[in-house]
Amino acid sequence: MPGTQLKDEPDLYTRLDEFCQLYQGLHKPPADDTEYHTYMDWVNNIAAYMRTRTDFPEMTEKMTRAEEICRQLWEKYRRRLLLHGDLHHENILKGESGYRIIDPKGVVGDPVFDIPRFMLNEDDLYSDDDFAKAVRILEDKLGVPAQDLRQLFYVEMCMGNCWGVEGDGNVSGMDSVLFAERMLDIDFVADDKRRGNGI
Repeated sequence: MPGTQLKDEPDLYTRLDEFCQLYQGLHKPPADDTEYHTYMDWVNNIAAYMRTRTDFPEMTEKMTRAEEICRQLWEKYRRRLLLHGDLHHENILKGESGYRIIDPKGVVGDPVFDIPRFMLNEDDLYSDDDFAKAVRILEDKLGVPAQDLRQLFYVEMCMGNCWGVEGDGNVSGMDSVLFAERMLDIDFVADDKRRGNGI
């Protein structure tokens, strides 16, 4: 049955709330985790591929950084459950009984690794203020520290652009990678104090 994609919901905060409700309780242990690739496999494989390319040195450097960040997160978040693997707006559809999720990829990792694909495809996050607000909402609702959410976003952004290199030989979103890198390095707490934000 066709459904209405979550991206058609006009309000950012409603989209975030719907995502968080679906995310919680979604993940289950696999019957046999040896049958699946892991999220870390994805990151390691694309980072290794980029190191074979000599034509994208900047992107390769950023993917290497992303791989190291992901390795640290992989050690911190140790649950190994079935992830959706592609949990973004076009795979979240609304029907008569509410929102449902379609098109899982089948990959193993901690549930936190299902968060950044949604962030990546959330167009309203691509400004400093909206990104900071959304990260705080996700932190509050999902219990994942803001710094870790920013790191997950950076890893996913780098990986997505490197898959583009592998697929069609092009980095199509370097501006988005640079945005993710800037969000990774910004001290939001210090910035809030400077601006007097109470968010």
